[in-house]
Amino acid sequence: MPNHKYLKNSKRKMQNKNSKFLLKILNEPVHFFSSGSLERRVAQATQAFAKGKRRWDLLAKFKNKGVKKNGLASGFTMIEMTITIFIIAIIATIVLANFGGFGENVAMQRSAQEFALFLRQAQNMSLSVRQIETSAGRIIPPAIGVFLNISSPESYILFADLDNNKRYDPAVDAKVGNDTFFEKRVKIDSLLDQNSIPQSVINIVFAAPEASMTIYNQDNQIGEQAIINLVTTSGVYKKKIGARTSGQISIEN
Repeated sequence: MPNHKYLKNSKRKMQNKNSKFLLKILNEPVHFFSSGSLERRVAQATQAFAKGKRRWDLLAKFKNKGVKKNGLASGFTMIEMTITIFIIAIIATIVLANFGGFGENVAMQRSAQEFALFLRQAQNMSLSVRQIETSAGRIIPPAIGVFLNISSPESYILFADLDNNKRYDPAVDAKVGNDTFFEKRVKIDSLLDQNSIPQSVINIVFAAPEASMTIYNQDNQIGEQAIINLVTTSGVYKKKIGARTSGQISIEN
């Protein structure tokens, strides 16, 4: 509780002190004053009152800090604090609930873009006709291919097609680098040919030196287009990546 009695007494004491000082000046014998000294003493009295007022204002400001006119402490009440915390909790719940979906969407976007660039990289390597580092050493391969397998939906392989049969054979062909993985929570949903017939594997191969593209499954050529469908683990976000033998690579929702 604010000490209003203390404030009231302090104000009264200060006013009494200033009043006594003024009376002392004005009650001095008349012969003590000259016109100049009277003006000086009146100025001193005025300054004293002004100084006293400033002291009182400062004291009142200090004592009234955090005090309302009704005597209640200022700031948040318990009800206000409870409502604020409740609103923050609701917002945090909404953000956390959507964060997983946001992360999946970003992962899908990145995975699709990176795979499309991976195909372009294979195409450029076949155009360059130069030695590349493989698991079999530095060689100039007749073709460079990208291998996808539905049984390994989270990764794909860049390989040197050493026997030039347009298909990846681990016993004959050489890997270029390590297996490449999609972003977390992203995987291959299906592999389709140009007629939307599901395939268990797809080989997208670029033959040197023209980088002409051919598309094979595990045994045969499957047409002019391959479709790689990606999906997130939640099944909410999907992308379709198309590769045509004309060299066109597309990304669709």
